[in-house]
Amino acid sequence: MLCYGIHHCHYGYNKRMETQTENPVRPPRFLPVLVVLFALLFFAMIAAAMRQKTADLPEDNLVGKVAPEFTVERLEPENRSVNVSLPDLLAYGKPVIINLWASWCGGCAAEADDLEQFWLEHRDDVTMIGIAIQDRREDALDFADRFHATYPLALDTGGRVGIDYAITGLPETLVLDSTGIVRHRFIGAVTRGQLATVVSRIGDAS
Repeated sequence: MLCYGIHHCHYGYNKRMETQTENPVRPPRFLPVLVVLFALLFFAMIAAAMRQKTADLPEDNLVGKVAPEFTVERLEPENRSVNVSLPDLLAYGKPVIINLWASWCGGCAAEADDLEQFWLEHRDDVTMIGIAIQDRREDALDFADRFHATYPLALDTGGRVGIDYAITGLPETLVLDSTGIVRHRFIGAVTRGQLATVVSRIGDAS
């Protein structure tokens, strides 16, 4: 009886397995629909977050307006104290490029060669100055020497330029027309091609 019972149990187990194999459990028919709905919801949430991030960006209130005046100290290796002001730069009657940078800024190093090449190619058409923000004179001079910068450089010793121009980080580059109106602001490293395009556009509009 014991043996029969065991065999009987085994037989019953096998029958149950055959029944399960013949009738496999299938996922609900609406499962693919749920997957699609969750995917659409996920992408909708991402899109909403991106729109909110864009909305939170500060509006550039300088573009289209007169650039704030400034007076900064020229960055001279001889340690001479020579000041230069925005009216001095505008007196040449050309578009003015203002590059805001620092020796400790990685993006500033990335754009340094492009700025120098742009200056060499367009020095007859523009006035240009690079103003070091929150920097030490020695470090700024080392930076200029390392990248062989020949365009005029200055030091914002009082820290007013960064505040008045409402910079959000470094580097930033502003392009002014010959009357002192800010026509474009580049946030982050800029290329000589980008600068040339904006300067050409300003020239065509004048």
